[in-house]
Amino acid sequence: MGNLVAEHAVLDEQAIARWLVGHLSGKLDLAPERVDPAMTFAEQGVDSMMAIVMSGDLAEWSGRNIDPTVLYEYPTIAALAKYVSTLGGAGKQP
Repeated sequence: MGNLVAEHAVLDEQAIARWLVGHLSGKLDLAPERVDPAMTFAEQGVDSMMAIVMSGDLAEWSGRNIDPTVLYEYPTIAALAKYVSTLGGAGKQP
């Protein structure tokens, strides 16, 4: 079943942030402690193609509908984790 979270599971902000740190550290080939949740994705080296891929990976992992532009609207791990934690299953507001 991989890393897919149940579609209707409640995801808290910290769990989402941990996943984002781990995912981003893998994509950028950095140790997780070198990823700063307060820095923008662009400051950490995420380009537009990587942002689209990450939004898709996040959607698959979380079971939520995540718009490909979400990393631009919520440009840090902290902001994105907070936003995604407000989504219900399949991207619906709780």
